[in-house]
Amino acid sequence: MLIVSAASHPPIGHSDHSVIQFAIGVSSCSTSTSSIVSSNPRKYIWRNANFSEMSAYLSCVDWFSLCHNNPCALSLWSAYSELIHSVIDSFVPSYTAVQYTTNPTTSRKPRVPKYMRKCAVKKRRLWKKMRSSPGDIALQIKYSDCVNEWKRLLHQRI
Repeated sequence: MLIVSAASHPPIGHSDHSVIQFAIGVSSCSTSTSSIVSSNPRKYIWRNANFSEMSAYLSCVDWFSLCHNNPCALSLWSAYSELIHSVIDSFVPSYTAVQYTTNPTTSRKPRVPKYMRKCAVKKRRLWKKMRSSPGDIALQIKYSDCVNEWKRLLHQRI
């Protein structure tokens, strides 16, 4: 039995609840825990998880036996986390994340056509020139025309 002694004491303050003092007898245990780091970690799709089945499964677990059979905090944590991970693996869909060999940010970006990239560069260049000489009307007209061209290309692409 885990509880070695138990004693009831008078309530604290004006409370109507008694204070219970108890002692728990535990033994030290050593378990080897190894954290395995996968090269391709699992990604869980929590929005598709079956929470009702997960709840039903966890309500049938004999928690008293789990605690009784694992008196050491380390072994209890190990058994608990193993149980939770098995429940998650059973009721939450998952996939293995792919490790990219190239730069993942550049490979995920949508491809922008060359004529749009050229228009964007021209617009940026005209903006810098216009900022350095704000009184140049011809430059403002060129920039305005370039902005209109940029908007036309964007609407055309959509």
